[in-house]
Amino acid sequence: MVSILPLHLRDGVSAAIHDRSPQIRRYYRHLPHATRIETRALLLLAIPFIVIEVTLRPIFPGLQTFVTDWANVLRYSLLYAFGFYYVAIPGLAEFICRERRIWFVVAASMTIVLAALLLPKFIVPALGYNPIFLLLIGVSGFLMWAWLLTFLGYARRYLDFDHAILRRFTPISLPFYIVHQSILVAIGYYVLTAGFSLYPAFFTIVPLTFIAAWLLADFGIRPWKITQFCFGMKGKLG
Repeated sequence: MVSILPLHLRDGVSAAIHDRSPQIRRYYRHLPHATRIETRALLLLAIPFIVIEVTLRPIFPGLQTFVTDWANVLRYSLLYAFGFYYVAIPGLAEFICRERRIWFVVAASMTIVLAALLLPKFIVPALGYNPIFLLLIGVSGFLMWAWLLTFLGYARRYLDFDHAILRRFTPISLPFYIVHQSILVAIGYYVLTAGFSLYPAFFTIVPLTFIAAWLLADFGIRPWKITQFCFGMKGKLG
């Protein structure tokens, strides 16, 4: 989800600053500039994710509902908030891009160490408040944050450009995201019940899901104002 947030928030933040109330404009003016942020301080923002994983993951293993999975609810809420500040704080995106090699070294080295410790012995710790499981999910919370910074940094460096194809497809990125899971489940159900093995199933489900989600978003949602409103699209779209 965070990967598509900048596509939608960039215009929204700009509009909030220039077109909304004086109180909102004052709020944005008081946001810190990224020049005041240190590399270690940004890495320390992984602590909330570690705390969520260590305290809540043992009792909310991942059913992904608002009632029975507060570990994921809180984690994705934090990621959503970070997506907002990623585009709202002046210079933050550039700072993350400039330090991208540091994020990569930290994330890759810890991933290698973790894999070297777990994979040879195929350690699968029992779910619960036991030291091995808490250590594993705590490290995974940090790694999620470190890899997120890495991907944002390298995406800013190598994928931040304008093109006619991007102008065409960026407005439907949110509708595409919203509908893709339902399409994925539907296609996956019929493919897997048909007896496909692993790799044929994968290479059937992925392209069919992509094509179906794109067709629905581009030709079923984009053309009409009511569907644009329902799926979070804004403005007059061609």
